[in-house]
Amino acid sequence: MSESLLSAQHVVLASASPRRLELLRQIGITADVHPAHIDETPFDKEATADYVIRMARKKAAAVASSYTADDRIISADTSVILDNRILGKPRDAEDFISMFIQLSGRMHEVLSAVSLVTDGRHDEMLSSLVS
Repeated sequence: MSESLLSAQHVVLASASPRRLELLRQIGITADVHPAHIDETPFDKEATADYVIRMARKKAAAVASSYTADDRIISADTSVILDNRILGKPRDAEDFISMFIQLSGRMHEVLSAVSLVTDGRHDEMLSSLVS
């Protein structure tokens, strides 16, 4: 969907992330914020890319159920992958420091998926950055 078409619709961001809201604003899209509250537990032996896409889709679906088919729901999920393992969100400052030390000087992957719900359809896109 083109940016101009999306900006003319009622857009809902299924995220509490100030950064995601700012990114939408930078491309001229004003969005209402409606965070999704879902279980983010990975499935046993779930591929990391599948997990990230599933989370983005699940967040969008959870929020879309509160809106009409005319509304546009955008959600996203980002995970840091080290040794084919999802690091998850740090629980506290100590956990953050531990993760930072694990990542320091090591190759890791950042996977991000975006999900867009329009007219009852779900579309996803996955991005991968290795550093």
